[in-house]
Amino acid sequence: MRSGQPLKRVKSLLGEFVVIVAGVLTALAVDHWKDVLDDRQLEAAYVDRLRADLQADTARLGNYQRGVIAQKAGVLTDMLSDDVLARLSERPDLMAALSVSTWKGLPESRSVTFDEIQSTGALNLLRDAELRGLLSGYYSGFDQIARVWAEPDGDYQVRLGRALPGDQVYEWAMSQREPDREKLIAGLRELFAEPGLVGAVNSELEYTAMMGASARRLHGNATDLLLLLEGS
Repeated sequence: MRSGQPLKRVKSLLGEFVVIVAGVLTALAVDHWKDVLDDRQLEAAYVDRLRADLQADTARLGNYQRGVIAQKAGVLTDMLSDDVLARLSERPDLMAALSVSTWKGLPESRSVTFDEIQSTGALNLLRDAELRGLLSGYYSGFDQIARVWAEPDGDYQVRLGRALPGDQVYEWAMSQREPDREKLIAGLRELFAEPGLVGAVNSELEYTAMMGASARRLHGNATDLLLLLEGS
């Protein structure tokens, strides 16, 4: 009877050990499952936010191409025509058109979510390696291109600024009230008499075309990313 007690004790201890180990392993498995679940929920939330940011970018870039770039190119093209004063005089919103012709730079990207992902080290939560690479390339490329086209090379904007009646331009900027048409046309007449103006306008047109091309490329990249996010 006594010889069997140590064996029973060993078996009892082994049983308790197995129960403890099984409990620990179960707890670890549950913790791991919860961590994975939390990661997947956070990934899904980031994907939704990235999708919203990219949708905002595509809308902004599309409006920029159809609006600013098209209008800016139209005004500058008019300035190269033989009947430039007649063409500009026909514009009911002449001051607004001249203002658009001086537009510089690309619209800003909406990168709040990606900046957060990068700063918190959460980029690897996005399991798709291709998506991670394309997102990094898109946002770094956007910033780089925006810096390149932040300022035009020529002096068109300086020339135009000298030709316009400053006080009335300021008033227009504040109230959108059109400046005195006669003073505006008189200033433009002096502008078009300046030597080298054609070269300045052509330089501004080239700058405008480059900005438009960059906007189209970024719009295409954002659209591709949106398609990729649909599968995430």
